[in-house]
Parts: sequence; C-alpha cells; structure tokens
Amino acid sequence: MPLELQGKTNIRVQVGQIVHDVEFQVISGTGRPLIGHKSATDLGLLHIGMINSVSPRTSSQNETTDTIVRSFEDRFTGTGKLKDFQLELHVDQSVQPVAQALRQTPFKMRKQISDKIDELVKCDFIETSYRTNTMGVKFGTCPKEKQ
Repeated sequence: MPLELQGKTNIRVQVGQIVHDVEFQVISGTGRPLIGHKSATDLGLLHIGMINSVSPRTSSQNETTDTIVRSFEDRFTGTGKLKDFQLELHVDQSVQPVAQALRQTPFKMRKQISDKIDELVKCDFIETSYRTNTMGVKFGTCPKEKQ
C-alpha cells in the first residue's frame, strides 16, 4: 500500500552548528519520520567514504564516554530490539514473483541452523509464520573458519 502524500513543507533544521533547510513530506496516517541521504549528509549525520585519519581519544574523552555509558547503562545492555514496533513492508502486488530453486543446506550444518533458528525464536527475534509465502526465503550458509 503506497503512502498517501498530503503535502510538502520546508523546515530549518539545526544539528550542532550546522543549519540546513530540509523538505519534509507529510503523509496521512501515522509513521516514523525518515531523513533522506542528501539531508543527512548536509547536516553531517551521514558520512560515506574513507576516514582520512583517526586520532586517539584523550583521557577526558574516555572519562566522558565512561560517564555516559554508566549514566545510561540500561540502554547499552541487551539486544537493541525495538519493542512494540511492527514493520510493514509494502510489496507491489502487480509484480509477478519469480520462482528460484532453494539452496540445499549442507547436511553437517543442518543441526547448527536448526539450533540457531530455535535460539532466535526463543529470543523473540523471529517468529513462526503460518501464512503462505509466495516469495520463499532463500539464503546460503557459510561455515566459519576454525580459529
């Protein structure tokens, strides 16, 4: 289901010392606000490319970081899963799905994959779906090198 655009507006946004006019698109209904690539780059929130230099952190920066981590310790533990949030994927129903052969799971990895799936279900990262899926799920497995 496509988003229904109600209108557009320009709003001046400030991040730190950077001020930038950002175009916001207003939709009907509810949703989480998103920021585009250009605006995120202009505001200095997104940097793509190589880092030219890395300077070591000073002791005062380390103390500040430690203070922040201690003050908000509950936010630095756990898995980082969003609670009470259901993502809805908008699929264009007019596109015809293309069937692809499923990859065979190597026999020696089946038990490990089954155990991992059980662990993810137990942690509530994934859930069992009883709906039919016409797209299928295709993934490959790569064993890690022994260290």
